[in-house]
Amino acid sequence: MADRFWPGEDPLGRVIRTEDGQDLVVVGVTRSVQVRTLGEAPRPFIYLPYSQNFSSYPFLLARTHGRAGDLLRQMVRVIRAENPGAVLVGTYTMEEHLGLRLLPDRLAALFTTVFAVLALVLATIGLYGIVSHTVAARSREVGIRMSLGADTRGIVALMVGGGMKLACVGIGLGLVCAFLFSIILHRFLFEVAVLDPPTFLGVPGLLLSVALLAAYVPARRASRVDPIWALRAE
Repeated sequence: MADRFWPGEDPLGRVIRTEDGQDLVVVGVTRSVQVRTLGEAPRPFIYLPYSQNFSSYPFLLARTHGRAGDLLRQMVRVIRAENPGAVLVGTYTMEEHLGLRLLPDRLAALFTTVFAVLALVLATIGLYGIVSHTVAARSREVGIRMSLGADTRGIVALMVGGGMKLACVGIGLGLVCAFLFSIILHRFLFEVAVLDPPTFLGVPGLLLSVALLAAYVPARRASRVDPIWALRAE
């Protein structure tokens, strides 16, 4: 709020007039916070003294460097000893409070992770099948090359290279789409970077490994086939 209304100036002593005509004097500035949700951008917010803003439903927060649960029980005992008629509506630690607030988001993240893993498994199986079929379909070409004197190592390298080109094109397009979607989703997620190195490096690495295996196995098998048999099979 200070950056918005008094950029580069000292906000202390400034006067804010509310909608009901009350003048408020700025006596201090706190750090920017999220008011309603953890994923929102910091918004202007005002803290008023309890004497000027009485509420019959107050909140009491305490910070501790030890175990929050132990301090919470001590606070409850002190409050009840000082005011036996006080009604405590809710007593919980910040971890418990955030756990309830974030439960829907965590459930959504869990289901999204499950579906993402299933999608990765299906993509892996599909990639293996496509690359393996593409390489195996070149058996006639292998027969011709071997009949002309090509060696086994060259045949394997040629076929693996062809299969990997197909996989690299698909993975490259997938990375571009993933980057564009991550820019959009970054606005709706909490503490999630646009570029997540484990994801953007791990998933392509896994798919490239699968593609390499899918290309190498049929290429190695085709290089051992008799050229005459391969030509007759076509």
